[in-house]
Amino acid sequence: MFQPPPPPPPRVITYKTLRDNGAELFLGDRIGEPQIAWDWIEQTARVLEDLNVPVGNYPRLASQLLCKEAYEWWKRTDESAGTPKPWTWAHFEWAFKQEYIPKRFSEERRKEFVELQQGDMTLPEYRQKFTSLAKFAPTLVSTTTDRIEEFRKKLRPDLRSRVSVLTTVDFAEAYDLIARADSDLSACIE
Repeated sequence: MFQPPPPPPPRVITYKTLRDNGAELFLGDRIGEPQIAWDWIEQTARVLEDLNVPVGNYPRLASQLLCKEAYEWWKRTDESAGTPKPWTWAHFEWAFKQEYIPKRFSEERRKEFVELQQGDMTLPEYRQKFTSLAKFAPTLVSTTTDRIEEFRKKLRPDLRSRVSVLTTVDFAEAYDLIARADSDLSACIE
């Protein structure tokens, strides 16, 4: 009788594997710049996900990327009575953000997103700013339709009026339509 081949042995993810796949070290020495910490935790999660690491292993592997002050924080936190053993990724993220990303940072970025207007920015500059701040206001852009509408509402008034009825639910397609309208508008002005 035919027997399927045994499954391959589980892939061993090492420090080198993480680094080779884009994971960065985190030193914890730039505490006044919370964006660095925010980018690190997001990039680390992305690398771990891309490598198909079981979520239960995320904290152990992420901790290997902590150096100097950040590693000292990790040891102190790991020894704390309130730290679950084994660590969960949710607890790691929470503890890391508590230490390195002040609540006011997220609140300021959310406010910046809420108040964002295209103004004098080019459309690509505006899109980049919109995208970088949208993650701080997830309830405002929880669906693609909400994201498109929020993007449209913040456009320059002359451009917004030309794209007031976007029927697509695909953000890239909506952006292309807006870019075309922006180009047409620029051609009319010249």
